[in-house]
Amino acid sequence: YPLFLAVGEEKIDEINIPLQKSFIGDSIGQCEIDFSIGESDKTSTNSFKLSDLIIISYTQNTLNVKPNEIFLISGKAIKENSENVNGTIELKLTIINVPEITAITQILDGQFTLNATLPSNAPAGSYSTNIFAYEKDSKKQISNKGTSAYGIKVEQVPTKIEISIGNKVLDPDTDLKFTPILQDQTGQKIYSPMTITIKNEKQKTIYEAEKTTDEEINYHLDSQTKPGTWTIHIKSNELETETQININQKEIITTQIINDTLIVTNTGNVRYDKPVEVLIG
Repeated sequence: YPLFLAVGEEKIDEINIPLQKSFIGDSIGQCEIDFSIGESDKTSTNSFKLSDLIIISYTQNTLNVKPNEIFLISGKAIKENSENVNGTIELKLTIINVPEITAITQILDGQFTLNATLPSNAPAGSYSTNIFAYEKDSKKQISNKGTSAYGIKVEQVPTKIEISIGNKVLDPDTDLKFTPILQDQTGQKIYSPMTITIKNEKQKTIYEAEKTTDEEINYHLDSQTKPGTWTIHIKSNELETETQININQKEIITTQIINDTLIVTNTGNVRYDKPVEVLIG
């Protein structure tokens, strides 16, 4: 900065120094400005701090988000000298097996609100987003910047309910076995209470209970169980499903002789109308 003085002249002048990257480069931290007059006289200003830091704060520290839901992150961005930032803020969230989630918006007078959508298949768990705020100078170079992490918790949401059953065609005097299964947005099992109802061929409720998902249910069919179609219904919160099983028809009799008397007993589950052959001698 050239300054010309006549002999004996004193002059007070204000010097404007552009704090742009093109001028100061990567100079950050404690600084001072040196002045020299001629070859011998030299003086320096008081030490001052040169900072390009942007401090990011949020209206809430963490956020609970459900899959396929829009979430908002609001906050404030200020410089280290407490001045409001006017610039840009970006969000990046990386979750395994899910495309990278990004968002970008403007910071106006220090205020910002980012919004993004969580994919429907985002796994449940806690994640940390990368937040980057910055300002650019007149030459489009980043002059001030700041980074921050923001916590997001993806909730486990029941999305599918099903009945795992090995045999759907049964004989009387056997066991009906099945397992209710509840899954979240990625197919992971959820252990939660559910209501189980079994109805017989006349749609009469013969079994009802509160059980936990992934718990095997064992219901015994006695020998007199009537043939027909039964229904198994399960419900957990807003999800429900049902399946049907078939009970076979069984024509069975047993015979025994007591005091010279032949006793024939129908032990099947239907009327027995067939001839009974008796051999004597």
